[in-house]
Amino acid sequence: VPIDYRIAPSLKNSAYIHKLCETHEFDLIGTMESPEELSPFKIMGMLQDLNRIENKEPLVSKHKPKDGAISWVHHPLKRFFALSVAPRITITFEEIENIEGRKLHPASLHEQFWQEHKVKPSIALAWVSEGYELESLDLDNETITLRRVNKKSLLNIPRILTDTKLPADAQRELENFFEHIIKKYGLDI
Repeated sequence: VPIDYRIAPSLKNSAYIHKLCETHEFDLIGTMESPEELSPFKIMGMLQDLNRIENKEPLVSKHKPKDGAISWVHHPLKRFFALSVAPRITITFEEIENIEGRKLHPASLHEQFWQEHKVKPSIALAWVSEGYELESLDLDNETITLRRVNKKSLLNIPRILTDTKLPADAQRELENFFEHIIKKYGLDI
């Protein structure tokens, strides 16, 4: 949103407002730094500092990722869908909370919360990135149903393994490994 409506729109004359929050009251916070220099990390630090000053609840999740894990708040849910091979999944809001280890945002009671957003990764990215799409949303019963639209694996096989002749031992080892994975995860349907 523009900071000063008297000045032409530009990055320096803009403030970030989350799409879901546009219709709500918000505060403008000035900074000595140019907006181009503000990384998401710096912005989050500023918000945390303001939060501490006002003695409010922390703005970020208390969920501590394991070493090397991604800290996106919906990563546990993404992992859940990554491990699923089901063509259709119906899941309750409570089950999502159990998977994520935290309560859903109060906005989850509104349809927009469950939709994809281009500006900021939404909860929908957890299933969209794993080949599912939202089939139905039942806010009254607090359930969502997803269906798989991308039946292909997101496996990234290094080109070196497919573009060059492999030594016989390496080929046999890879074939044995793939056979083991197929059996382990019941993919030989």
